[in-house]
Amino acid sequence: MSDSLRVNITITPTPGPGLPWCEAKVEVQGEPCFSYDCRSHKVTPICVRGKKVEAPLREDLREILKDLTENFKKKLLDIKHEDPRGSAPLSLQATLEIQEEAGGRRRGSWQLVFSGRVSLRLDVETRAWTADSGDRWMLEKWKDDTDMNEFLWRTSLGDWKTWLQKVAAHWGPPGTTAPLFPPRPVC
Repeated sequence: MSDSLRVNITITPTPGPGLPWCEAKVEVQGEPCFSYDCRSHKVTPICVRGKKVEAPLREDLREILKDLTENFKKKLLDIKHEDPRGSAPLSLQATLEIQEEAGGRRRGSWQLVFSGRVSLRLDVETRAWTADSGDRWMLEKWKDDTDMNEFLWRTSLGDWKTWLQKVAAHWGPPGTTAPLFPPRPVC
């Protein structure tokens, strides 16, 4: 069985009154597992099924999500003024998907959706960006940002890989290869 991770981040730099400027949710093995509150910077476990989530594991996740949301917000505010599609508030939904197979081979990608429209994809293995038609200007803006590219690559295959391994070790008894989440009983 391969381990999988999916991170969904939504950034709205100018939300309505009382609304958060971002949301983040983390799925492990296809199950919603953690949510992140951008105002309090708090991680809430939502899938632990009776397992204790250790504070260092939550703190690692909090730091990764805080860095990601703040970097995405900064980048979004930078490109907002150049968006030729209109003056509507620009929002970003960033989705990271990582699969780690038994042999250690990793596959991963980011998909960036701006104001409801898929615009960019980043293959984290090859570091290759692709853009939907009409978004070449945005592709150049992201592709040429070496700091952001390095950050996304390092976070995707470094921080998240390490974190996923910690989660896997936490859920399975030491020395076993038990899946993170055992199959649900069939009623």
